[in-house]
Amino acid sequence: MTVETLPILGREHVIQVGYSLADQIAADLLALVGASTSKLVVITDTNVASFGHLGKLMAALERAWTASPTRTAAGTGGGDNISKMSWLLTYILPPGEAAKSRATMAAIQDFMFAHACTRDTVVVALGGGVVGDMVGFAAATYMRGSRVVQIPTTLLAMVDSSIGGKTAVDVPAGKNLVGAFHQPLRVYIDPGYLATLPVREIRNGMAEVVKTAAFADAAEFARLELDPEGIVSAMADPAARDPRVLAVILGSARVKARIVSADEREGGLRGLLNFGHTVGHAIEAALAPRLLHGECVAMGMVYEAEIARSLGHLQQHDVGRIARCVAAYGLPVAMHDPLVSKYLNNGSGQVAVDTLLEYMKVDKKNEGAAKKMVLLKALGETLEPRASPVADAVIAKVVSPGATVRPMPLAGISAPLTVPVPGSKSISNRALLLAALATGQTTLHNLLHSDDTQWMLTALQRLGACSVEMQGDIVTVTGRSGVVRAPPAGAAPIYLGNAGTAARFLTCAAALMTVGTKDAAALVTLTGNARMQQRPIAPLVAALQANGVPLTCSPTGCMPVTVDAGKGVGFPGGHIKLAATVSSQYVSAILLCAPYAQQEVTLELVGGKVISESYIDMTLAMMKSFGITTTKVASNLYRIPLGCYTSSGDYTIEPDASSATYPLAVAAITGRTVIVPHMGSASLQGDARFAVDVLERMGCTVDQSPTSTQVTGPSIELGLKALGDIDMEPLTDAFLTAAVLAAAAKRPAPTAPLANQPLASRISGIANQRVKECNRIKAMRDELRKFGVATDEHEDGLTVVGGSLSAPSASSPPPPSVHCYDDHRVAMSFAVLGCLVGSRLEERKCVEKTWPAWWDALERDLGATVLGYDDPALRQSLVVASTPAATTATATVVLIGMRGAGKTTLGRSAASRLGRVFVDVDEEFVRQHNGQTIGDFVAANGGDWSAFRAAEGVVLQQLVGQYPTGALIACGGGIVEDPAMRAYLTGLSSASPVPLVVVHMRRRMTHVFAELALSSRPSLGEPIESVWARREPLYTACATAEFFIPEDAPESGHAVYNWPLVERQFAHFLASAVTAAPDTKRRAAIDACTGRHRKVSHTASPVSSFVSLTQPTLSAANDAALLTRISSGTDAVELRADLLAGALASVEVSANAYFTLRRLLPASVPIIFTVRTVSQAGRWPDHESARALTLLQAAVRWGVNVLDLETSTFALADIMALRAAAHARGVAVLGSFHNAVGDHKPWSDTVYWAPHLYRATAAGDIVKLVGRARSMADNAQLTAFVETTAKPLLGDRVPLIAINMGAAGQLSRALNATMTPVTHPNLAAAAPGQMSISAIHRALDAAGALPTPSSPSQEQQYRFYLFGDPIAHSKSPHIHNAGFAALGLPFQYHLHLAASLTPELRALVRDAAWFGGASVTIPLKEVVHELVDVQTDAAEAVGAINTLYRRRSDGKLVGDNTDVLGIRAGLERRWAAVAGVTAVSALVLGAGGTARAAVYALLTAATTGSRLTRIVVANRTLARAQTLVATHSLAALASARGITLEAAALDAPTSGQSFAIAINTLPRDAQQGLGASALASLVSNATAMAVELVYGAETPFLAAVRAATGGQAEVLDGAEVLVEQGLEQFERWTGLRAPRFEMEEAAAKAFAA
Repeated sequence: MTVETLPILGREHVIQVGYSLADQIAADLLALVGASTSKLVVITDTNVASFGHLGKLMAALERAWTASPTRTAAGTGGGDNISKMSWLLTYILPPGEAAKSRATMAAIQDFMFAHACTRDTVVVALGGGVVGDMVGFAAATYMRGSRVVQIPTTLLAMVDSSIGGKTAVDVPAGKNLVGAFHQPLRVYIDPGYLATLPVREIRNGMAEVVKTAAFADAAEFARLELDPEGIVSAMADPAARDPRVLAVILGSARVKARIVSADEREGGLRGLLNFGHTVGHAIEAALAPRLLHGECVAMGMVYEAEIARSLGHLQQHDVGRIARCVAAYGLPVAMHDPLVSKYLNNGSGQVAVDTLLEYMKVDKKNEGAAKKMVLLKALGETLEPRASPVADAVIAKVVSPGATVRPMPLAGISAPLTVPVPGSKSISNRALLLAALATGQTTLHNLLHSDDTQWMLTALQRLGACSVEMQGDIVTVTGRSGVVRAPPAGAAPIYLGNAGTAARFLTCAAALMTVGTKDAAALVTLTGNARMQQRPIAPLVAALQANGVPLTCSPTGCMPVTVDAGKGVGFPGGHIKLAATVSSQYVSAILLCAPYAQQEVTLELVGGKVISESYIDMTLAMMKSFGITTTKVASNLYRIPLGCYTSSGDYTIEPDASSATYPLAVAAITGRTVIVPHMGSASLQGDARFAVDVLERMGCTVDQSPTSTQVTGPSIELGLKALGDIDMEPLTDAFLTAAVLAAAAKRPAPTAPLANQPLASRISGIANQRVKECNRIKAMRDELRKFGVATDEHEDGLTVVGGSLSAPSASSPPPPSVHCYDDHRVAMSFAVLGCLVGSRLEERKCVEKTWPAWWDALERDLGATVLGYDDPALRQSLVVASTPAATTATATVVLIGMRGAGKTTLGRSAASRLGRVFVDVDEEFVRQHNGQTIGDFVAANGGDWSAFRAAEGVVLQQLVGQYPTGALIACGGGIVEDPAMRAYLTGLSSASPVPLVVVHMRRRMTHVFAELALSSRPSLGEPIESVWARREPLYTACATAEFFIPEDAPESGHAVYNWPLVERQFAHFLASAVTAAPDTKRRAAIDACTGRHRKVSHTASPVSSFVSLTQPTLSAANDAALLTRISSGTDAVELRADLLAGALASVEVSANAYFTLRRLLPASVPIIFTVRTVSQAGRWPDHESARALTLLQAAVRWGVNVLDLETSTFALADIMALRAAAHARGVAVLGSFHNAVGDHKPWSDTVYWAPHLYRATAAGDIVKLVGRARSMADNAQLTAFVETTAKPLLGDRVPLIAINMGAAGQLSRALNATMTPVTHPNLAAAAPGQMSISAIHRALDAAGALPTPSSPSQEQQYRFYLFGDPIAHSKSPHIHNAGFAALGLPFQYHLHLAASLTPELRALVRDAAWFGGASVTIPLKEVVHELVDVQTDAAEAVGAINTLYRRRSDGKLVGDNTDVLGIRAGLERRWAAVAGVTAVSALVLGAGGTARAAVYALLTAATTGSRLTRIVVANRTLARAQTLVATHSLAALASARGITLEAAALDAPTSGQSFAIAINTLPRDAQQGLGASALASLVSNATAMAVELVYGAETPFLAAVRAATGGQAEVLDGAEVLVEQGLEQFERWTGLRAPRFEMEEAAAKAFAA
């Protein structure tokens, strides 16, 4: 074992680095402190402990101390003490930043006091930065300072926080604000720990490594650039002992040790270690914990490098290297980076600039109000040996998402302005590919350092085509003579961003690829961002395919492109035909690679006029400079000889001619003189003609030499001329610049101005610009219109009419906000226009594609004023989509399971309901084998099933390849018997798609066995019971999810299933399993359990709760009504599996119970799955913890909403593994601990309770602590523990349940506001002292703890009202007062007669303290909006309000429409009973407000298993129906959901068509006026559901439905809708699930009275 050591602060060997250090640590510590310490205390967190690191360290320490001849080193003089290990203590903390608190530190120190630790104790911090910081501070303050040893287990801690002695805890005011400098005795760094980290954590640590090299060591930075993927892979590989890893860690640690030695107490020099941290900490303060520290520092580095560039200190090539290195290690480079969006669940990471600046105020480096940050002047070199002051305006400009360009003064600058322009992107990309394919070294000067060129550089290196060295802005490429090799197997796809040139060139270069090593990938994929996957590449792919190259692109003819390198075909060559009418890059791609084909290439261009021939000429000229001369046989025919490019040594890349148009255009639009050096008439680029062909024509003075271009714009008084007709086909990319100049034209075109439009410029020949980074023609048209510029788009171009622009005045409104489409040329063009009239560009960083320092050049070289642009709407719009690989939302689902499990039947049904393709592997196998049955195939192979398994696996892989998304594939039962297929299904095979959703289908196996005994399927040659016993664990290992088919009424040995409901439930299960992201589902479950979205009103109950279901059996037939009653008032239902009869004997019992419960409960009600052991106050035997663990693992596969995980029952490793599996499935975890005996009191025995709290916190998204109260004082003790220890740890992010069992503990249950477990009068209590929700409310009411009016009044409780006229016979008071009483709420509901908004009513609503909320009926629904502050979407869409409540968050009065919600809820409930209807048409009769509500309800209803396709609104007056369907909110919603919305006359609405849903809003007399025959024509026997919104006796409409359907249609009547909307109102007012049973019963009695 090799151990490297580093000194620090004059002490040798303090930092020790090496692999497998446990024994070295023990021996070194024994030698260092063995004679002077009485105790060692090892403190770690649950993550580290669960990985086994703690156990290995403890074993090594025990061995070393036990073997020591000086046993008194243990501290108390003898072997007895050593054998008892009283000197070696451990303490385990919860993971994460939240644990880094004063309360946790106090608990550590209390633990040490309780174990008689003295000042000679050595404290060992084993963990990441949180553990190291906090344990270090605990040691620093324990008895005024005890010794500490740091053993970092994360890369971030290894290279940064463990070195230097900075220790701290977080406080509410900020991070690390209370701490001390306390140098460790030793820092032991073992890179082997890194292999147990998630790769994201490794990348997180690499941010600090990159940071250190960036400011301190340019050579080390260059090494980091060489192989980022290899370094990260080596760190993540448990078998690796890679010297590169040691070198990376030692390099960073050495710099940190050197700086700390020179400046221990952070006097100035040590502040350099904070490069990237000023901005990074501000981002972290806003976005943690969803973003990690290193990810925020990574962005901070890039922003601070850009700030240094903006101030003129740092060159762009160094900024680019930092950004590209950061990105290469998988770290975000900006707040709108796709990675940030990914980690924020597709949210925007763009933090408001003012917020960032506010956070920066508390940076430790600041001096007074001046913000300070570390500024670089080159890689490895800082501007000063300390942080430097930077003005807020400079920071704001750089960190803003957008840029504001102020109008420039129109006079005053006469001297010419020289503007250096970056190298040409087109030439840079060609030069890189030519240099890589050449023999020898090529030194490239003035290479464009941009995103596009970096994607090209990185891809070429990943393909083994070259090696690269960078020195400043000079790049040296060592080519490998045309050798292109596949990357290693399992490597990520080669990502090319939005780099179209790189994508096209590399597609052809990949055709040269060979498989160089046995572990190389067979399939290599090139991909890009969302826009790149919309840009065409099909013509190039088709040409190469026709030539025999084995590659494919997406079905849309775009990226990704996959090359089958395993076939070893290479690039055949010969005669190739290529359509070049879309992009000349296709032509250049083949030309550049043709010399390395197997035969000489003759390239024929077909299909019409070749686009952008100047770029082809550029390619040919550059190929010639590298030694290959192409013969142009004809205008469309090229002959390219075989050969090898030869490096010319030095190659200088001329400035980008397209980019040069922007500074020249600034001259044109402002009357200035601008010179662009090194680009003139001798340029290879077509756009170099812009000055002569466009600007001179517009009235500019142009002086162009072969190597330079100078432009002077006309005077402002004179202005630019229009262009008239201009063909810009030779310089297409410059058309955007021409378009903004044309908008500023003041004079007619010099020749042939357009008829009737003398100031018009008609630009043509640019059709290819529709398939660039965006549709540029449309983009320019749309954005110019924002400036009031008239435009007209035509087939191959755009007409722009000038004359409407003028310089703004001081009183002018702000300039328009320009959307840039992530297109650099759009942004820079409108920046030019901004120099005249001002502009606000929404995407500042998109210019990095070609001119990363554009904004600096615009300001510094051209004299413009550039500011930041930050707007809330803009921040939200900058969510950039990540590379769309197959997502779980559309991923193909593979069904596995035993014969007879329902794979084919349910799969076919679900595919139909969900709009997916269904394929059966067995059926496809038979088809491919020309009708040969599986039995015959097995028989033909001598009865050997393994031959079939292999062939079946091939079919499955073919099908997944054919349908990577959008399909359901049912496999044969034995697919899991083949090891290769198990690897494939679990994603371990390189051939597996990612992700692959695998669902195990099962039902009670006795039923399956009985059915198979009677089937004619081919025999498996052994008892089916034996097959199941062998396969069950294989199915479990392969499954992503598991669906169990519940029985309706279990009968031993016989299956009783309601198959229509099973089909519906399975479709819903699949939709849930594959749509929402796991984190989104998990968060939604937590929010639902805590009532977060329900408790909106100021009168809402403060309690969230779940009811504990204690039934020993559960039956769909018998328990539906019971569940409705017991779930009233609660937020979730707990399934106590330990109380189920037979649960211990078979997982099937719990599976059947869970899936039955899931079917019976609304989807919005979460299910908490619990297995409570005897010692934790349950019934599951303590010695059966292994079976409990198996059951919990199954529950995760089922997708339960919340998993209750006892943290004292299972081993820590099992807990953390189960937590990880739950999170991957979208299941929230409730970490629970019960002290059922009550022998430890939380406040007086924190040494006992704190570790259990920590363990529960580590395991759970929700934490539950349960004690037992013997007296009322015990409740006070629990409250004290919660306030002083638990809440400081958990904060607001983790819900906490803290209660006591027993009669004396009921007070704690009443006072616990979050997820209180409750019972119901119809249930046995699950625990001693458990109360019903109504009992809790009554207790809170007695204690004055329910919401009450805030100001003194005669009313002591809130009152609710019905406003309207007539209302005397309303049933609402009966319904609502029954609900209040059922849940123990002291509220009352009253009638308030009003035909208008009287002063009395206004005063009641706006001023009365006791006003809780109201129902609103006619005639006030459409006028009451005058009183409200906010309307819901439903109210706005319908144009009516029927519900009022005051919002708890801000006190605003909200107007809602629960008529809509009542109709929708009734629809969804009743539709659940409808079977066999997949595509649904709906008919709505009437066109009034209720009809509008019905349409909105249909548009927003969730009819699982069915898809609404069409809504027809029929009315006597057709015009009213047409007005309704044309309502913007309804029409937009229908369009977004793909639903046709039509109007029809009531006498003939159906045109012979039938409707599955018919909704009537016509009053009874209107129905009678229509007549029975007319009503009968509106419905048919296909009407599956009728909704009647008229109360009372059967209406003519319902009579017609009954007659047409024979009484078979589901009917939702007006009384039921009234109750449904009342339930919705009740839930808004109370924040509780409404007591449906009691409220329906009250309504029935009221209607019957």
